[in-house]
Formats: sequence, C-alpha cells, structure tokens
Amino acid sequence: FRPLRVEYPDDVTTFSIEDEYLIGKDLLVHPVTDEGDTALPAYLPGKGEVWYEVHTFQKHNGEQSLYIPVTMSSIPVFQRGGSVICRKDRVRRSSSCMENDPYALYVALNSQGSAEGELYIDDFHTFSFEKAKQFVHRHLSFAANTLSSRNLAPDSQFSTASWIEKIVLFQIYGAESAVEFEFDSTLSVLTLRKPRVNTAADWTTILR
Repeated sequence: FRPLRVEYPDDVTTFSIEDEYLIGKDLLVHPVTDEGDTALPAYLPGKGEVWYEVHTFQKHNGEQSLYIPVTMSSIPVFQRGGSVICRKDRVRRSSSCMENDPYALYVALNSQGSAEGELYIDDFHTFSFEKAKQFVHRHLSFAANTLSSRNLAPDSQFSTASWIEKIVLFQIYGAESAVEFEFDSTLSVLTLRKPRVNTAADWTTILR
C-alpha cells in the first residue's frame, strides 16, 4: 500500500489524503471504516488520466473529487486507465484451492487506447523461483486493437495449469470476435469469454 502523495508528489491535493491508498500503481482503494457510511468522497488524481470503478466499469477523469455510494461489503476500488490487472474471480474457501484456477484479464484503456501490465506465477510455496528459476513472468499489452502476451523470462522453466478464462476491455467501441463475447454499448465494455490459452504461452488477440 502507498499513499497517493508518493505517486503524485506534484498534486498538492493528495498531501492531506489519509484514507485512500494505491495497491501497486494501478489500483486505488478507499476503505469503508464506518458502518453508517452510505457514500464516501473519493479523490482521483492524475491530470489527463482516467479511472474505472472495478465493480461497475464506470469511467471517471483524473484530478476530480466525487461521492461513491458504499456499504460495508462494497469497497470503492478504481483501476487506472492504461493498465492490465490479472485476477482470479472464482470464490474458493482458501487461496490454496485457487492455485490452478483460471485468470481474468481486466484491460482498462487510457485516452490513447492502450494498456499494459504483467502476470507473475510460481508454485506459491517454495523458493524455487529464486533457486531454480521456476516461475512464469509475462508482459501483457494492448495497442492498435491487439492484445498480446510476451515472455519476460525466457530462461525460466515452469509449467502451470492456469489458463485465461475471460478478457474484459474497458472503453471499446464495438468489435467482432471468433470467441464468445458480450458487448455493453452503454459502458463500452467488451468481454471475451473462454479464449482458452495457457497463461505461460505466447498469444495474441486481435479485435476487428
């Protein structure tokens, strides 16, 4: 967790904010601390940046304050435009049960229509990633209507049963696809279902 002022030292508004945090550089979280809260003021930093609510995919511009409806079970979380976040969405009784679960990729486009992120996988238990280079490290990028996965560690050796179950792209204005998909024209959100590619493989998805 990092305070906003660390990532945005030139934005004086962030200096006094103590109840919002960044997870990495692409997720902004505003915890709900009072069960009586029905709405929280949230500040979204970054001039020229865009942020998306991860639950509704609603788009917001940076450098603005807004009120977000909340409950004790709905924490405001925003994803930065220009990022790719990899998530395991299947609810399990423990994290160990999720080891080989598939991934969902959430691609939030910036104002230039591009995004990038990384995916890292190892055995979650040992130091084999360090001693034997047993891990997967991928670079994910979207540009010119093409989403691709590239190997960042060609000398590593690791096999995983995890695969890509779903790709969700924010701010896409129509597309054709050979895989099963859904398109929400209201929010401009495209969801590709079951592309069925292994997370450790090189692959490319082209939107037409």
